[in-house]
Amino acid sequence: MTIMRWPIIVLSVLLFLSLSINVLQGRRVLSLEDSAANSPGDSTAPPDSTVPPFEVSDLSGVSYPIEYDGRGLPKVLYIFSPSCSWCVRNTNAANSLKAQISTRYEVIGLSLQRDRLPDFLKHHQLDFSVYTGLSEATRVAYRLGPTPTTIVVAADGTVLKSWTGAYVGATKSLVESYFGIHLPD
Repeated sequence: MTIMRWPIIVLSVLLFLSLSINVLQGRRVLSLEDSAANSPGDSTAPPDSTVPPFEVSDLSGVSYPIEYDGRGLPKVLYIFSPSCSWCVRNTNAANSLKAQISTRYEVIGLSLQRDRLPDFLKHHQLDFSVYTGLSEATRVAYRLGPTPTTIVVAADGTVLKSWTGAYVGATKSLVESYFGIHLPD
């Protein structure tokens, strides 16, 4: 009888160890997500730094200057990539953000990829102007990396706030708190 119980005990111990490892790994992932979402510097230009004006183009190739002359509304730069799955998932939240802050901020979409942009905009309508053609110098000056990224820039070119990532979890809460809005889940 004791010989028959031995495999059950071994399997029970292995199951317990496996569950324990999964719980620990899950906690580690949540901890990393929280620290990434709450990191004050993020990967973009830090708050209180000054960023330069730049030129972009629409899909037809017409150039537009993005300027900071001290007049007008602060700008919310929503940087995305058409091939980014998180950017696709964030479309409704980005549109909701624009709808709720449009009287206080100018929202501008900036795509890091031009080649997939027409299809992206056809299937995932953004309710704000979208441009492309960021120069390498602009990408470096704004310290652009992962997408989606949201950067709030004052009318004089001072970075007020930035977030890297989709509007979910801690990032969603931080964006809602900053703007005093509620975003959809």
